[in-house]
Amino acid sequence: MMTSSLALENLNGLHGEEERLRALGLAAVKAAPAFTEHLELIGEAMDLVVILGRGYPTPSGHQQVVQLLGIRLFNAAATALKLALAGYYQAGFSLIRDLLETTHLLDYFLHDPAAVAIWQTGGTAAKKKFQPQAVRDALDKRDGFTTGKRAEIYQRYCVYASHPTYAGILLVAPKASGLATYGPFLDEPTLGHLLIDLAKFVMHGTLVFGHHFDDCRSSEIVGVIEHFHARATAWSATHLTNPSAP
Repeated sequence: MMTSSLALENLNGLHGEEERLRALGLAAVKAAPAFTEHLELIGEAMDLVVILGRGYPTPSGHQQVVQLLGIRLFNAAATALKLALAGYYQAGFSLIRDLLETTHLLDYFLHDPAAVAIWQTGGTAAKKKFQPQAVRDALDKRDGFTTGKRAEIYQRYCVYASHPTYAGILLVAPKASGLATYGPFLDEPTLGHLLIDLAKFVMHGTLVFGHHFDDCRSSEIVGVIEHFHARATAWSATHLTNPSAP
């Protein structure tokens, strides 16, 4: 039977390894210009979410609810980034599914602002109306999409990260050995994949979030929004083969 002192020692040792890998992960980011660009975009997106959440003057009731979803967007991005740098790639990718669900919901509220009040009340009707698939289907119908791209992307993160599938074992195995391992590890190719995915979906979520504040009259905030739009456009042109993908 493990004693409390030994358990604490083991946990401290695990934390020490996480911090060691974080330093190596940050060094890998610094050494790779593309990784650095991904990280910078993630940081700017998170900054904008905070600005619109804390600094937006006189938000409406609708916008106050949206700001709460902004907190979830921010926290998911921050946690995924922390896990990525600490070497927990499967858990980091899993949070991207959370980002997708939050972004789809924010997008749905742009399409149907009255739905915010229904979502707030909860209950059986709201649960059915705002199921992830129902929200995706509504957005696809709005946009005239027929290929099911949103569902395909969502399912990818379910299979490889959120659900305990055999395919997902790939994310707990360093590429060099191919052997699944307990705890964190550094794998630069996987770190790069996670950073670009995180940058893509945090960027998208932030852009959708920002549209809920299109009535902003603060020149300072408008300037920050415009700067982020320009950064997002430039990053997408450089790093995404299909920047318009949902």
